[in-house]
Amino acid sequence: MHSPKTALLSYLFIFSPLAWSSEVIRVCTVDWPPFSIVEDDSKVIEQGLSVDIYREAFSRMGKKVEFYHVPWGRCEKSVLSGDYDAILDSVKVSGLVNPSIPTAFYPLGAYVNKNSDLTEFRWDNVGNSRAGLVINYHYADIIINNKDWVVVPAETEEKLLTLLGKNRVDFAVLDYFSVVKLSKKVGVEIRLLYPLIVSQNLYLCLNSKHEGLLDELNLKLEDMLDDGTVNSLYESYSLKPYAEIYREVKDITEPD
Repeated sequence: MHSPKTALLSYLFIFSPLAWSSEVIRVCTVDWPPFSIVEDDSKVIEQGLSVDIYREAFSRMGKKVEFYHVPWGRCEKSVLSGDYDAILDSVKVSGLVNPSIPTAFYPLGAYVNKNSDLTEFRWDNVGNSRAGLVINYHYADIIINNKDWVVVPAETEEKLLTLLGKNRVDFAVLDYFSVVKLSKKVGVEIRLLYPLIVSQNLYLCLNSKHEGLLDELNLKLEDMLDDGTVNSLYESYSLKPYAEIYREVKDITEPD
């Protein structure tokens, strides 16, 4: 039989904030260096800029977060169904909720083989070009709605770079941050056609059952911006500070 004192302690524990600290937020995403880094085909992701940002944010909320490597299309569906709690570094998704602060950016450019005759990107010069895009990615409307080029789909960015290396596409639409490392991994020498095409803000998008977390998560992210944590994390991955990148891509960022 439990004593009144034991019963009181049990009651206090159950209804104290500490009791909720054992909740684990399960996040899925893809290999997207430097924001999320998959090592040795591991299912669990331990490293990455965005991984570090949200690990710190949830730690300040007294919650544990785990990150898993899941193909993008399946990841999004799994968050919508509730099998995972959130998808990392996504544009806003209908049916999901997100904090108001973007913690990553997705600037896209047209990349060509190093020896390509193309020298710049112009919308009036892409007619009938073979443009490589990745299946299931949420591209900006300006890319999705363009009817002048011929879309050549690929399952991943690495496979898209392989197509580029084999001259199966005239250019590949890829993101500015990860393409250099990925091209070295694939063994394809590439070159960016300036100017960049467009940029999108990226968020942690959560299943709607977690909407109650948003206010506190926003506060923690604001604190991390104010105290310099986010800028420091960006610089620790050899990127410019968050605030500087935010300013640089502002003029080409598609509205959410």
